[in-house]
Amino acid sequence: DAIKAAQAAQLAATQRFETLFRAAPDAIAVSDRADGRLLQVNDAFCELFGQPREAVIGHTALDLMLWLGPQPREALIERLRAGEAVQNVEGRARHAAGAQIDVLFSAERMAFGGVDCMLLMFRDVTERRRLEAAVRASEARLAHLLRKAPTVIYTARAERDFAATYYSPTVRELLGWSPEQFLQDA
Repeated sequence: DAIKAAQAAQLAATQRFETLFRAAPDAIAVSDRADGRLLQVNDAFCELFGQPREAVIGHTALDLMLWLGPQPREALIERLRAGEAVQNVEGRARHAAGAQIDVLFSAERMAFGGVDCMLLMFRDVTERRRLEAAVRASEARLAHLLRKAPTVIYTARAERDFAATYYSPTVRELLGWSPEQFLQDA
């Protein structure tokens, strides 16, 4: 009975893993730790890298040219060989069509079907990086406009006392006070 219970528990754990693996929105792969060959990938992996499952199973990330540039890849391999887990390391990968993909990469050592493996996870952050760059550019344009506007621009709280919360740097040139002096009196 103990053997059957252990087998049932193992089967249930395997089924839970497979369900999580398939349903995960992030790209996930299992690779053989000895040679790096991909043993299993989820649909999100195929979508992120633009390759069908059949084209990636049995190949390494190097064979598939998934990483752009050797530096991040080599550093990650060294950390993984040293037995360290890798969590949310930024990198740049390549879609089969050639597009660059900004990713957060994580990896953990695990046993898979009795084989020493690595669980590899990729989160596509390309759009987030693009939006962050757009916000930085917008903030830079706004800062430039605030420095160059030929008037004093300020903001105030919209409640209670309507005290000023910001004065543009031009307040010094136009009125002789620093923005900090105005805010101190607010």
